[in-house]
Amino acid sequence: MKTTKKLTAKGQLRKKEFLEKALDLFGEKGYHATTIDDIVRAGATGKGTFYWYWQSKDEIFLELLSNKFESYISALENIEKMKLPTADKLIMLFTEIGNMLVKYRKLCKLIYLLISTNADEFNADVLKVTNDYYSRFRKILIQFIQDGQKEGSISRDIEAQHLATILISIVDGLLLQEKVMNANYLHPKMGETLIRVLRSGIMVKSAG
Repeated sequence: MKTTKKLTAKGQLRKKEFLEKALDLFGEKGYHATTIDDIVRAGATGKGTFYWYWQSKDEIFLELLSNKFESYISALENIEKMKLPTADKLIMLFTEIGNMLVKYRKLCKLIYLLISTNADEFNADVLKVTNDYYSRFRKILIQFIQDGQKEGSISRDIEAQHLATILISIVDGLLLQEKVMNANYLHPKMGETLIRVLRSGIMVKSAG
């Protein structure tokens, strides 16, 4: 069971260093291949220090996941609250998604681990945090779409839940390409490109 300890400034810094090392290792080696010994070695310290902060590998992985997911969702929720036309908010939303996919490239590796691994290989807490992330992400997108439908800027013929699922699948697909192909496909401009496709499509209309 995870315990909450009051940390000094030095302790908080040490914990942050541990989290960064663990994030690198999980991204490079995968969840199951990464051991506590690996994390301790990368942090140039002893196991006692690790166990002062966490009781297991599951706990440090869960904290990494929770922190990164919360940063990502909070940024999107802030856009949702803005008093702007839906079209402007959607542009901001997908531009921010593009920016954050680049900024949190290491998080992309963690998400890849989750969506490419059998669910029963992770503990219940990890699955709960992940399900909560996708539920909140989908809820934000559905709200944007429904607001646009009320304004008349998005077709009412489109099922909001279906479109939200497709958009999330596009984001997950980018994460998979980034990891599997080992190439830097993620770019901030991808959000703008997606908005252009949603607005105008990709086919050039015939002059005739």
